[in-house]
Amino acid sequence: MENPSLKTGNFFDNLTGYFVRQAKSFSEKQGINLTHQELTAINIIGSRENCIMSDVVKYLKIPKNNMTVLTDRLEKDGLVIRKKSDKNRRITYLVLSDRGQELYYEYLEERLELAENLLSKLNQSERATLLDLIDKVELLIEG
Repeated sequence: MENPSLKTGNFFDNLTGYFVRQAKSFSEKQGINLTHQELTAINIIGSRENCIMSDVVKYLKIPKNNMTVLTDRLEKDGLVIRKKSDKNRRITYLVLSDRGQELYYEYLEERLELAENLLSKLNQSERATLLDLIDKVELLIEG
């Protein structure tokens, strides 16, 4: 019998690899060279109003200086705009440019199609169980 901890670790490695490959494929189709981390940052920025760097740092669990480099690349590619707060000059918001928003919605649509395709292979009970387990694991990861 396979070690449950090893099997779990292998599953997460495979899942991560799968999403990294999906991000690369999506990026290539768009004709731009974005990493999975950059696409994830675009997703975070696109899904939040008044997103600041620390929001993305917290989610990606990366050092702030790496986030600065990542933001510089996204800004250089014309996908993200830094916008100073009118109320507090120390705060800089990250906002998607028009092209960044377009990319965000296209990536979101592709991810939803991918998830629907995977979930469609499960029956109702299996889907419910999987979604419950995802919620539990997510709480453990965030905790």
